[in-house]
Amino acid sequence: MKKYAERYNAKPGWTLLTGPKGDVDAVIKRFGEFKEDFEDHSMIFVLGDVKNARWSKIRGDLPPDVVYPRILDLVHRRDHP
Repeated sequence: MKKYAERYNAKPGWTLLTGPKGDVDAVIKRFGEFKEDFEDHSMIFVLGDVKNARWSKIRGDLPPDVVYPRILDLVHRRDHP
């Protein structure tokens, strides 16, 4: 994973998933992002509030001023159901 992270210039906060192919494919399928060629993945990431089962997909190439309000919305809705 270290070599893979270096290859893709991984930033602090990135979570890289590894394990048996079937397990990794199952996780990716649950996110609705499975592709036969894993390098053909989208730039979508998932924001989530596991406790309250609230999820939001957002493009990873959006500027922080677009992403931040989405995060705040999840936090606010968690504090005020």
